[in-house]
Amino acid sequence: MLAPRRRRPPFDLTAGYSHVMALPDEKYIRVTTFKKDGTEVSAPTWVVALDNGKIGFYTSSTSGKAKRLKNNPKVVVQPSDGRGRAKPGTAPLNGTAVVVSGPERGVVYDKVSPSTAS
Repeated sequence: MLAPRRRRPPFDLTAGYSHVMALPDEKYIRVTTFKKDGTEVSAPTWVVALDNGKIGFYTSSTSGKAKRLKNNPKVVVQPSDGRGRAKPGTAPLNGTAVVVSGPERGVVYDKVSPSTAS
């Protein structure tokens, strides 16, 4: 028997995008969040393109990333591979992560997991 899936809050990551880099075209980015003491924590994150040059991602509401974003929505993002290694020739960008709900949540959820969309 499969364990029930936990509902995870989707994040709409609005960042200051560079015209040189198109973050919405990336499959993975390295998302750096910050602990209360300012310590950086980076993790590779699978992202999906949203409207207006924004990107979205899901994370468990009980994850360290979600807890850190609740305390401080500031993020630094950079295109990366699936292991979080920055892509050569890219630069980190500052941004803000926003928890989305309602129709916006549905858009992110449908793009992240189209076969299990509700």
